[in-house]
Amino acid sequence: MAPYSVLVTGANRGIGLALVKEFLKNKDIGIVIATTRNPEKAKDLYGINDDRLRIVRLDLNDDDSIAEAVSELQAILGDKGLNVLVNNAAVLISSETKQKITRETLISQFQPNVFGTVILSQALLPLLEKASSLHQNEDLSINRAAILNISSGAGSIGQSTFDCPYGGSRLFRLFSYRASKASLNMITRTMGIDLVNESILVCCFCPGPVDTEMHPDKEHKDSLLKPEESASVLVNSFFKLNSSHNGNFYDRNLESIPF
Repeated sequence: MAPYSVLVTGANRGIGLALVKEFLKNKDIGIVIATTRNPEKAKDLYGINDDRLRIVRLDLNDDDSIAEAVSELQAILGDKGLNVLVNNAAVLISSETKQKITRETLISQFQPNVFGTVILSQALLPLLEKASSLHQNEDLSINRAAILNISSGAGSIGQSTFDCPYGGSRLFRLFSYRASKASLNMITRTMGIDLVNESILVCCFCPGPVDTEMHPDKEHKDSLLKPEESASVLVNSFFKLNSSHNGNFYDRNLESIPF
């Protein structure tokens, strides 16, 4: 079994692009939708030769863009709805070490990582509910309907200790990013509770230390995972999800991470 449709946000590069390619390896998936703010610049996406791929313009900072994208998605998906929403799009707004965090920095960080993700998920609920309704009496899974939020171990309050690699003044520039991911984790738990009656599975995942433009640790580039390495393991874990995983936080290997 495989979901009929999958949507990945922020799919023009990095983990998002790798997830799109990984999902397309499964021939049983009918449609893979990749969203990006600037489709005209998404050369790697357009270089994928697969008729199942749809590329949709989406800016999570713009409500009008979200509304237009949802209308386009409704036309693409029709009565089958949307099985899997992967909220991958995010930004890392960094500042220099020990520089004061401004209100502008916080808003810029939370806009796509939190606010836009919530608004998009809410707007796509009718399509997710439609897909779920077509699989009556089945357990929660990505084959039925799921929202999968790509988070980060940097957002784990339980792992935020004095020896935490993300803490301390040395990486104080990650403060707003960590806060946004902690917020996304709470949103995941709340969505999991709120949507269980609609049989929509909700989880969040840390993809691990991946070599992307966003990763702050450029000094140890050789030790980072390639996006395709992380995506391969993530998608494998996605297919293992069931009701016991609903509302929880995992690493790419489906090992539990404390909120």
